[in-house]
Amino acid sequence: MLALALVLTASSFEEPFELSWDRDAPLVGAGVAFAGLWIAETQLRRPTLCPCSTAGIPSFDRVSLSQSSAGSSTASDVLLVSMLVLGPAELAIGTVGHGARPLLEALVIQAESMALSASLTAMVKDAVGRPYPGVYPTHDTALLGYESFWSGHAAASFDAVVTATYLMHESYPDEAWPWIAGGFGIAAATATAVLRVTAGVHFPSDVLVGALVGSGVGIAVPLLHRRRLPVQIRASPGGAALVGRF
Repeated sequence: MLALALVLTASSFEEPFELSWDRDAPLVGAGVAFAGLWIAETQLRRPTLCPCSTAGIPSFDRVSLSQSSAGSSTASDVLLVSMLVLGPAELAIGTVGHGARPLLEALVIQAESMALSASLTAMVKDAVGRPYPGVYPTHDTALLGYESFWSGHAAASFDAVVTATYLMHESYPDEAWPWIAGGFGIAAATATAVLRVTAGVHFPSDVLVGALVGSGVGIAVPLLHRRRLPVQIRASPGGAALVGRF
């Protein structure tokens, strides 16, 4: 991914994103609110402790009950850390030679996206209280054993990759390298999600929903920072109207 980004030295850079109080304050506030709800929820939740019945587990999720691999778990951790590092590194290389402001804006947008995804994930994990696959046959009394849904690894990895890819594609709309780098990133994020299942620490539905949520946040946060939003509210004699740009 980093090698592919070196072609930027011959690219024409556009700056389609901006930071503004009317957009960033609500995003940061939402992240803080989710984190606050998570902290409050952890003080109140009392999940039904296992051993739990597996009768209610969907058939496509049952594969995780027979999986266990410490190597897969470690590999997924390494992949996740790599993507969390390479995402900002791609942004740094993508804005080289264009001053500090584009880099700062890109890193702030990436940080907001990751923080929003992480705090939303933590809140939902505690609110749902789904046991991890390995907890079902045990009498686990630790609350941390009931945070399976949705997968934080899947959400974080897809969020990091999608956010960086979106930012770089919009900045270099005529270049192929953001798509190529993003393709490698999506492959790595998918591998991370699959490894969480083969490790026996998540159900397939956990990683699928986590990937969708991470991707959604990774698109939504940069989209809200576009200099010209795709949807605008305009006043009219009869009131107001939503105007879309495609």
